[in-house]
Amino acid sequence: MKKRIKQLRTYFALSQEQFAKKIGRTKGYISNIENGHAGMSSSTISSICSAFAVREEWLRDGIGEMFLPEREAHEVSREEIGRRIREVRKKEGLTQSEFADWIACHKNQVSNVERGKYIPSDRFLGVVAREFKVSVDWLRTGEADERDPVDDSLIEWLRKNPEIARELRVKAGLV
Repeated sequence: MKKRIKQLRTYFALSQEQFAKKIGRTKGYISNIENGHAGMSSSTISSICSAFAVREEWLRDGIGEMFLPEREAHEVSREEIGRRIREVRKKEGLTQSEFADWIACHKNQVSNVERGKYIPSDRFLGVVAREFKVSVDWLRTGEADERDPVDDSLIEWLRKNPEIARELRVKAGLV
């Protein structure tokens, strides 16, 4: 994978620092990946694929074409994703801490996403989509329908029973 990261970075003529900034990571982390001293988390892989319209199979295994077909590729803006996450949180009248507790993450992660510091992982977006009845596509691009059809009474019941909701998230591997 380290060779493909360098290949992608040089394709776009980006320094390690520029590449790292585009995906919300540090120059040192990118350097460690390229030197084989660090692996990549799923969230880093997701950020790279989203930011550069790269196929995950190519990035992980070197299989197939580097880039998504044009019709599937779209420019992902960290700032726009952050704005939509903030919009969802504020519609529910939640603070960043309350929102973080609800989706079982740290308040700093919510803050960093909302400020556009990095692109959230697919898992993060999936939890937000499920918990707050929005589509992942809308969170990513703003182009899909904002609300997914979900059983509102079940969501309301889970909100009134946060211990059970948390237990279900743990059992489903979402935490």
